[in-house]
Amino acid sequence: MTEGGFWSPENKWYVYWLDKDRSVHGDNLVTPVNFMAIAYGICDDKSRIDSILSRIEALMQKEKLFMWPISFFPYQPDEGYTVNYPFPNYENGDIFLAWGEVGIRAYQDFDPSIPIKYITNVLNQYEKDGLAFQRYDRTKQEGVGDDILANNSLPVVGLYRDIYGIQPRHNRLYLDPHMTPQLNGTVINYRLRDQDYLIELAVKNYSASINYFTINSAENFSINNEENKIFYYSGKNRMPSMVLTRDKQSGLIIRFNSHDKNNREVLSWKASSKTESMITDYEIFMLKPGNSYTILRNNKILRTEVSDPEGRIHFSGKAEPGKEDLFEIRGNE
Repeated sequence: MTEGGFWSPENKWYVYWLDKDRSVHGDNLVTPVNFMAIAYGICDDKSRIDSILSRIEALMQKEKLFMWPISFFPYQPDEGYTVNYPFPNYENGDIFLAWGEVGIRAYQDFDPSIPIKYITNVLNQYEKDGLAFQRYDRTKQEGVGDDILANNSLPVVGLYRDIYGIQPRHNRLYLDPHMTPQLNGTVINYRLRDQDYLIELAVKNYSASINYFTINSAENFSINNEENKIFYYSGKNRMPSMVLTRDKQSGLIIRFNSHDKNNREVLSWKASSKTESMITDYEIFMLKPGNSYTILRNNKILRTEVSDPEGRIHFSGKAEPGKEDLFEIRGNE
């Protein structure tokens, strides 16, 4: 706060608010404030992230809470309404499930096993009482409040968005999973824009299938399908890295081995057909314009292509059933 921000160097977390006179309020480890700073990328300092999330988890272990409370320490007497006191009570320490998704998002890169533990706790609580309460008492961890809040579903939203990593975009389905071994083998049927996806997830092994296409990768990616054409987007790219077009509607499997996020180095994948021979056209995007690239198939040179002014090359290959072909593209610089 000496630097003009909300960071408390003494406690190593973010405070709730500052008055116009720069006086500090809410220096009591308010979870949504600190979770949002991390989840939405406001805080990108690893040491601060580690400090906040490690401290919160240590306090959770100490109190044995089934889900994150709204704050870990009490507000000062002049910082809240009397209904919030004594601590913990209501907005001064109770458990609101509304912050479940943002907490899961904050922890997804730090240690996904931590939010999975609390998601499991919430699902177990649902079996007991249906989550039919406004909030949960911090001391007894029992439901209180007559009004049922729809945002009690947000821990499950976090499971699908942040752990399974299913994030629809306007022109594609983006997958950014954060899996743990206990979730290996997860299979999800997902419908988006009148198309049915089959998503199969394990640690560093993600597959998405649609219309007899299957894309597999150890990294995050997006796909979109149009009849016998599939668009593949590496990483968080908003533009496709590759477009594959097959000559018939038959099962085509593409397994990416390596793919730098901007197609600048070696691009490697394996292709196979499930049932019958097919011709597949490959259009590669986001290459260095006007550069020469060698295309290899099973470690043998297939051809050399020079990328066009927009950084694209194109070639075709035949996929055979029961045979997996290795393709590589290497820049000749």
